[in-house]
Amino acid sequence: MNNKITVVTGGNTGIGKATVAGLAQRGATVVIACRDVARGNAARDEIAASTGSSALHVMPLDLASLASVRAFAAAFLARFPRLDVLVANAGVMTERRQVTADGLEMNFGVNHDAKEKKPGKAALDDALAERLWTETERLVACAASTAPAAKPAAVERMD
Repeated sequence: MNNKITVVTGGNTGIGKATVAGLAQRGATVVIACRDVARGNAARDEIAASTGSSALHVMPLDLASLASVRAFAAAFLARFPRLDVLVANAGVMTERRQVTADGLEMNFGVNHDAKEKKPGKAALDDALAERLWTETERLVACAASTAPAAKPAAVERMD
């Protein structure tokens, strides 16, 4: 992973944080993309101390906001020459109805592709496509940790 540029969404906790540590330990430049920059900075500092990596960066990203996705992509594209690996780890699984900043049901708006609006992860893939799909040997990996254990959402609440 030496000299590879990677992005891990939700890289400040759980599976995402472990992924960041593993990539950093293997010599990758890792962007921790997360909603809470303070928690991202704390994770970065902890991972830097344990791995010795100085190639860790924290950038704000809220997949429940298309404006945030666009701002993240613009900042990433301005700062990094390419993207070798995108780990789409961040996601949500809510039991009660919530909506995104763009008015979409939260689970759908963050986790899935809605064709015209392309929320969350799909919007991020599209926004980074010019760097992600221009070369060979690119990887997009999706992860989920708590969804299998969550209670199914009631259909009547999904209006």
